[in-house]
Amino acid sequence: MVDVRKLQAKMMKEGAFVTLEQARIKGEITPDETGRFLAQVFEWLEEIVQEGKKETKRLEQVLGRMEALARRQKQRRGPVPLVHHETDAFENEVHTLLGWVASLYETQLKIYSFINPQDVPEKLRQMASAQFNLWSMRQASGKLMRKDSSAFKELMS
Repeated sequence: MVDVRKLQAKMMKEGAFVTLEQARIKGEITPDETGRFLAQVFEWLEEIVQEGKKETKRLEQVLGRMEALARRQKQRRGPVPLVHHETDAFENEVHTLLGWVASLYETQLKIYSFINPQDVPEKLRQMASAQFNLWSMRQASGKLMRKDSSAFKELMS
């Protein structure tokens, strides 16, 4: 009889797929148990993916509001009051966007944790480093709109 808690703890450390494969090879779980555990893992993954889809919709909504604000204001001519409702609204949307991006990133890390949990700390470091490097390149070049996908290549491996 398999100790489910030990198996789950191992999955948290080494990844679900690898743990189940190794347990099956070692005879610690039967093919039927492997199937049941794998079905449970995919049920969890489906929940996480659905969460990500909801977050993606929220991101699209925020970006849509930001686009509408920008579109309206880029055509504005004439004097602008010191306190400008549209700039405040846009700034609020930027903060909302940051929150949903962080939430989607956390969802991605949950998914990644099922595959390679021991690499999550390194992925966090890589993301922070890539973001900082791109920001630094923009600051040094004086080009806020600069794009450089090379900053994120390390994340793709």
